[in-house]
Amino acid sequence: MKKVFYGITLARSQSKGLYNKNLRKIGKKNLIEICLNNAIKSKFLKKIFLCSDSKKILKYSKKYQCIGIQRPKKLSMDKTHVFEVLNFLLKNKKIFYAEKNTKKYIVLLSPTSPLRRTSHIDTAIKKTIKENCSSLVSITKNEKCIFKSVLINKKKIKPVFKINFINRNRQDFQNTYMPNGLIFIFDINLFLKKNRIISSNCAYLLNNKYEAIDIDTKDDLKLVKKLMKKK
Repeated sequence: MKKVFYGITLARSQSKGLYNKNLRKIGKKNLIEICLNNAIKSKFLKKIFLCSDSKKILKYSKKYQCIGIQRPKKLSMDKTHVFEVLNFLLKNKKIFYAEKNTKKYIVLLSPTSPLRRTSHIDTAIKKTIKENCSSLVSITKNEKCIFKSVLINKKKIKPVFKINFINRNRQDFQNTYMPNGLIFIFDINLFLKKNRIISSNCAYLLNNKYEAIDIDTKDDLKLVKKLMKKK
């Protein structure tokens, strides 16, 4: 069965950590423009959607030949979960179902990952096709050993795993990895049926820690600007 991939960028007008971060500039382009500019160059994305509560942000959908979708205010709050927005889009927009007899995927592209390149998008999609998987997540290697982690409980520490792990050497444990937010790819039917974007048949795209920087603070923005100047 043919696979079809739709790009989606979710961008709120407000941000609790860094005010109006989606419109912050790196060089001559803001984060929305950087994201959409890389997405439209993809060889595999059938259509690209920009969903926002901001008219100012939605104007970029025309500039970059994307489809703008107004995001309801009630789904644009600080505590709104991304799954709520995805449910709104996928259950209410017939445009995702125009292609018949196809397996449809969403490629979720956050504007706060400005070091994502078109090559990352296409490599991830090609891997999804080749491995015939229901989802793909971009990951980064953890620099610290999570098996030695502890919680603070009533002024005492409590190991997350086994207590004897704390005194063992880091080399005794396997490497672990963390989703970095650069790219999520998932089967639309998987999400609608099970309300999740990671399946048991999930592939991965491995990134270094710099490629995967997610802008949430002024320091993140400064670091990315510094890295971009070196290119």
